[in-house]
Amino acid sequence: MAEIKIENIEELEYANQTTKTAIVQAKLNVRETPSKKSKIIKVLEPGEEIDILEIENEWVRIQDGYCMKEFLEL
Repeated sequence: MAEIKIENIEELEYANQTTKTAIVQAKLNVRETPSKKSKIIKVLEPGEEIDILEIENEWVRIQDGYCMKEFLEL
C-alpha cells in the first residue's frame, strides 16, 4: 500500500471524505430500488441534509435506499 503524505489538516479531512452531501429541496420519497414503482420506505423533508453514496443516472443511493436526484441540491 502506498504511503500518503499529508501536509495539513485540511488535506487529511478531504482524504477521509468518502461521501458527498446534498440538501433535500422538496418532500422526497426514499425507495427500496431505483424505480418509481419501488416500495417507499421513508420520506425526507425539505432542508434535510443527506449523504450520497452513489449517483446512478437520475437516482442517488443513500444509506436508507434510493431517491430522485432532481429534488436534491448537490
